[in-house]
Amino acid sequence: MRIHITDPHIGQLQVTPSEWADEGTIKFDMNERVVGVPGEAFDFMEWYEGWRSMNSISVHIRPTHLRVTAVDEFTALIPWGQLKQAAIQYAIHGEPLTKGYPIRLYVPNGTSDCLNVKGVVHVELLYESDLGDEAAFGFKNQIKLEDMFTCKGE
Repeated sequence: MRIHITDPHIGQLQVTPSEWADEGTIKFDMNERVVGVPGEAFDFMEWYEGWRSMNSISVHIRPTHLRVTAVDEFTALIPWGQLKQAAIQYAIHGEPLTKGYPIRLYVPNGTSDCLNVKGVVHVELLYESDLGDEAAFGFKNQIKLEDMFTCKGE
């Protein structure tokens, strides 16, 4: 499964968990950042700095938020300032994640445990200061209006 990373200044990148991990230079044992959590991870902010530099993004332009969406459509909107210790878990004992596949985002010291999102498939870097300073999260399940009125079996 590929993770979609979107930045309006760069475009979209699609990577597997191991390809994304290979782009990060600071890798560590998850237990170093989140006690009791096994596995391998890389530092999200360090990856971002390298990606920004590689794509010649101006030093003056910084995202305001990160939005991540999981396989089950759980979505978290995280103010950029809360991501200082963010980690992307991509493996446990060298094997791809089974729980939380394809990757899991951990946000130590974030304003909520709900910012630790499993099954992340889409990562969006946002530049929208009007989104505010508060984290937001929840399911974005969408039901089509016509599905609400369809009565199956009658």
